[in-house]
Amino acid sequence: MKFSSGNLVIYKQKGAAVSAVAKDKIEIRAASGENKSVREKDIEFLHAGPVQVPPAAELPSPDLTEIVELMEGESMSFAEFTSLVFNVNTPAAAWSAYQILQADVYFTGGVEAGIKAKTQAEIDRKLSDLAAKDAEKNARAGLLERIKSRTIVETDKLYLREVEQLALGQTANSKLMRELDLEATPQKAHQLLLDLGIWDYFYNPFPARLHLDLDDPDFPLEPQREVARRDLTNQICYAIDDEFSHDPDDALGFADGHLLVHIADLGTLVTPDGGIDQSASLRGCNLYLPEKTIHMLPAALTAKAGLGLNEVSDALTFELAIDDAGDVTLVDLYYSSIRVQRLNYQESKDFTDASPLKEIAGFAKRFKEFRKRSGALLIQLPEVKIMVQDKAITIVPCPVTPERELVANAMLAAGYAAAKWAAAKELAMPFSTQAPLEEEVLESDSMAYMFQLRRSCKPGFTQSSPGRHSGLGLEPYLRVTSPLRRYADLLAHQQIYLHLTGQTPLSAEEIDRKLTLSENAGAERRKAERYSDEYWTLVYFTTHPELKIQGRLVANQDGRLTFMLLDYAFEYKTKYRFNADLDEVLHFSIRRADPVTLTLQLSE
Repeated sequence: MKFSSGNLVIYKQKGAAVSAVAKDKIEIRAASGENKSVREKDIEFLHAGPVQVPPAAELPSPDLTEIVELMEGESMSFAEFTSLVFNVNTPAAAWSAYQILQADVYFTGGVEAGIKAKTQAEIDRKLSDLAAKDAEKNARAGLLERIKSRTIVETDKLYLREVEQLALGQTANSKLMRELDLEATPQKAHQLLLDLGIWDYFYNPFPARLHLDLDDPDFPLEPQREVARRDLTNQICYAIDDEFSHDPDDALGFADGHLLVHIADLGTLVTPDGGIDQSASLRGCNLYLPEKTIHMLPAALTAKAGLGLNEVSDALTFELAIDDAGDVTLVDLYYSSIRVQRLNYQESKDFTDASPLKEIAGFAKRFKEFRKRSGALLIQLPEVKIMVQDKAITIVPCPVTPERELVANAMLAAGYAAAKWAAAKELAMPFSTQAPLEEEVLESDSMAYMFQLRRSCKPGFTQSSPGRHSGLGLEPYLRVTSPLRRYADLLAHQQIYLHLTGQTPLSAEEIDRKLTLSENAGAERRKAERYSDEYWTLVYFTTHPELKIQGRLVANQDGRLTFMLLDYAFEYKTKYRFNADLDEVLHFSIRRADPVTLTLQLSE
């Protein structure tokens, strides 16, 4: 079609006026008032004009139902349609007729193709669809208004599920958050859910954000493989742990001048690459959250293998000799049957002056001194146990006591002796290693020194070949004392079982393959534990705003201060210039604690 100056045309579904026509370009004035140079194929003729600018407004529309009846199912040109609807064929009428056609309710067709009225059934369906969309739009507007005014009703919670999914890290987007002009982040979604009362602070989203399985595994137990066992049921044997521990996997005894470290026997209960084993490798370890524990192994397996949970327990016994210098030798390694008395650390104090704990304490003390001479980093910083039950948070200090030291060093001695035994037999194992410090840290008894020492430590690694664990002062070292809780320990028990029963042990490549899965999974679980401990501590501060908190300055790095909040084992980092020297204790009040963003602001 030939266009000329003054024509009314359609450009990108909007009106435009042709202002000049060149050989291969057409100049138009768009609805925005902007002059544009376009090609002929980019525009559609609407009316001859003349017009200088696109029509500013539409003409009032008549009763279109009557127009449909007048057309009697006949097709007509766009110009005829314009005249029928508005009784004139002016640019304004043509533009208004075009808008009626674009609405796609009563008529179908186009400017060039001609216009035809729809059937009544088609019109009714379209009107019904439009009414439904209007109702949906109004309902959505009402939902947004109720959310903004914090007056939601029960039925609104269905639409807020997408916000919950965002808060839990199950999705990265939320249409509702965009409509509310809120950034689509898990933190913003979490805060909105709190503001609306959908969640309260006693819902911890961090494990879900890390996509962790929050249910215990549920597998049928495998038949236990028979092994020869020594009957030690006539000996005194103590399993000593925190009072809130429910998965006892180690116990201590003393006989014939030797320390006996009894460990729950998982090697005969979990087959390598069986269902339980594969599930455990994908978890890596127990997940200890303040609100619950998610286990690595099925609950029925813990009930069967946990020491002291039955009248007689099956164990793998490490019989250790510790010389006067504190060095440890594995005298014997065998399967046993034992009777276990379970004690918490407080209860064990009543037994420390009697056999076997009296002898064990002497062994543990000599071994600790041996480790110190070997360069062990004996780091002591505040530790706490956080528990959440029935919407109550309890934070209990876990001080270093002689009883805890006794158990810890006995377990380390077993791991050290087992590692030397495995290395001598060239048996691939999940050995635990740690590189030495790169820079010397000036020794001190202060908390600031301990904090710097911990921060200077390299990450530990688990590998199939032996090496030095510099932090423990042991070479080599192998974790074997927590097979109910850690996959690397379970893997060590499986290797020991295969070796002791004359079967072919797993190769180094198989060990490394399993460790790759389990160590990565364990790292994610430890991350969830750190986030969760921070979260619940900040919830505690939020619900106890009157608290007075003691904090010791443990680091000052270019004005970035770190205080250790003593009763909470919480690291408070701030750039605020508190007037304090290293290791000085300040007394703080809570200005603001935000569990959602894991931030804290204190004032003196």
